[in-house]
Amino acid sequence: MNMMNMKWPIGVECELLAPIGLSRLDLANTIASNHAGSVSMFWHPQVEPSLVPGMKVFHNLTPGFRIVSKEGKHLGDCVGDLTITQQLNRTHPSKEGWFRILSDDLRLLHLIARHASTDRTNLPMILHPIADLFGTNLHHLGNVVRVEGAYQHPVALGAGLPGERERVTEVVSGIITTDYEQHLEDLLRPARMLGFTIPLESATHIHFDGSPFENPISFANLAELLNRYRLPLRFLFRTNPNCIRLGTWPEEFLPFLRSDDFSGLTWEEAQIALRDIGLSKFCDCNLRNLVFNTLGKQTIEIRILPGIIESKPILVAAQIIECILQKALSTKRLAPCQTLTEDATSVHTMFSEIEWTVPSTEIVFGHESFESP
Repeated sequence: MNMMNMKWPIGVECELLAPIGLSRLDLANTIASNHAGSVSMFWHPQVEPSLVPGMKVFHNLTPGFRIVSKEGKHLGDCVGDLTITQQLNRTHPSKEGWFRILSDDLRLLHLIARHASTDRTNLPMILHPIADLFGTNLHHLGNVVRVEGAYQHPVALGAGLPGERERVTEVVSGIITTDYEQHLEDLLRPARMLGFTIPLESATHIHFDGSPFENPISFANLAELLNRYRLPLRFLFRTNPNCIRLGTWPEEFLPFLRSDDFSGLTWEEAQIALRDIGLSKFCDCNLRNLVFNTLGKQTIEIRILPGIIESKPILVAAQIIECILQKALSTKRLAPCQTLTEDATSVHTMFSEIEWTVPSTEIVFGHESFESP
């Protein structure tokens, strides 16, 4: 398979860290300037563990920045990532104009994201539309602004963004269907020029259009192959051991896909049945978006690449995964596949089975043991 023949629509997410004194907004502005485009702010949702008794997580909104070309094409976004923490100075005071909004209810958070002001100069101004929405007033608790409902139930808290979190930058591409390398370099070259680096916890995620797998046979085939090749791919890509949101699928997932009960279902019936299994997005290969019809993101997400700030390794990895996806599109149900191991021998076995022939893998991923085919 030749790099120039790649045809699968993809989207890419690269976790980076701005140098001290810069932020993800600086990168967004630089990318936009290169295209005579513009930047607009939006509230980006994230989840973090809660230290408050009785609350497992807090849902967050933090500033994200959408980049649009002068022709109106969506080039990409620069957003935050709460998993990137180790290289930040947590004692550093909040940067002026950088805020976050917290809630314990994801439904409220989606509503807040649509109605909170994107004027970043004043926290009360940001939350005032939310108080109006609930017919209440804002409550000021030191540097924290609280929104309550009519019966004093909590709606949202607003506060300054913790120390240096504006430096964390997840570069999220738009959907790429042509000129893959040019599109990615338009986002990553400015990051390199500005001095952005790869954080210790960094990962790179590639989303693939999942629409061809919206039927039980191809979906089951896909899961079989991703399960078989999961460990060789980890070995090949050198998955970052500091990346914490990875792992396997629930134990009952593959047995259910292999059962007679699953094989007789329609895709809609299969989706409903799979929603009770407990699939999470925080795993090596995220299939949850297909099962739950995630709005705007019906994709297969490969999450095991390490932090990368250049386009070539990302695209080589994307081609390898594309070969696996093509193999899964067989109209025949694949027999259960034995899982390969995390070593060079298994990588060579995988390459042979998926007919991978591009002679650049050892250059891109740094494995001396992989000779050009």
